[in-house]
Amino acid sequence: MKKIQIPKLRYLGYAALFWAKKATGLRAHRHSNFLIWKLVKKIESGKIDAKKISITSRGKTDGAGAQALAKFSAMCFAQAYGMRYLHVPFSSLAHAEIPQTEWDGAWEGLLQMGSENELLDTDRMQIVGIGDYLANPKLWSQKVVISERHFHAFCEIAPIHGVEVSKKLQANFLHRNSLKNAHGSLRIAVHIRRGDVSLNDVETRHRYIPNNRIIEILERVVKVSTYAGIDTEIHVHTNGNIDEVSDFNRFFAIYHPAGSSAIDTFLSLATSDILICTRSDFSLLAGIYCTGMVICDPRHRTPLPGWIQANGNLFALEREVTRRLKKGQIHESAHAKS
Repeated sequence: MKKIQIPKLRYLGYAALFWAKKATGLRAHRHSNFLIWKLVKKIESGKIDAKKISITSRGKTDGAGAQALAKFSAMCFAQAYGMRYLHVPFSSLAHAEIPQTEWDGAWEGLLQMGSENELLDTDRMQIVGIGDYLANPKLWSQKVVISERHFHAFCEIAPIHGVEVSKKLQANFLHRNSLKNAHGSLRIAVHIRRGDVSLNDVETRHRYIPNNRIIEILERVVKVSTYAGIDTEIHVHTNGNIDEVSDFNRFFAIYHPAGSSAIDTFLSLATSDILICTRSDFSLLAGIYCTGMVICDPRHRTPLPGWIQANGNLFALEREVTRRLKKGQIHESAHAKS
């Protein structure tokens, strides 16, 4: 495997912040980027044998999108170095729409992240946090399970490993959920995060994308689809209200507003021909499971190779969508398995 390049200045900055917090007695667990990158450096230098390590993700208590992306990041880390990924079934997922145990089980069955993976055994396995592991070289020669909330810092510097993991998840997902497109039109799904995200909220404004920005992207996609002679069917999903997304009326969109089943929403997003993600872990998770074309905002998390980045250059986006439509990649990839 090609050696992973870690940004030197950022690594040093993360290290300084981590140790400064530790020295003052502050909690430093949220600055795990440094520890993850340090583990990568130790493995690639040969000081730690990756074959002795298993990886697991646990400790998160937020929604299905965030928890599943955390597990996905652990799977990518394990994939990269031939380590075992040990699965911890979902529990206490936020935003439950049915009794909690049923809600957790529904997402577990839908996402199939534990399929073909061994479960974490807290009674029989030696489990350590990544910080404790790196601080104790005696552990480096032992078989241990490194437990961390997520490994997003690894995916940031080595997103290529997400491709193989994504393919495996897609295969298990599609085995249970067939793609339905009875009319043969290009089904475009858009996820617009509202409700818990607002420009007026300092905590969430960085995840807000204005309607007009999404409309600019959608207009280009519809334009090139029309030129290619392909009919489009547009589904707008949001956790806000209809009046917040009424700008999309021009596309004769089918609306799925707040109150829609989150699982139904995920199925619609993940089985679309073209998925336009916004700054939401929920929609990015759908992108990982989607076999069609994925267009994303790279300012939220690192996109998978092959995703089209909506980074402001709409002409480049339009050219790439046109190229893929001409090659027939959308219908071949998305509907061949239906």
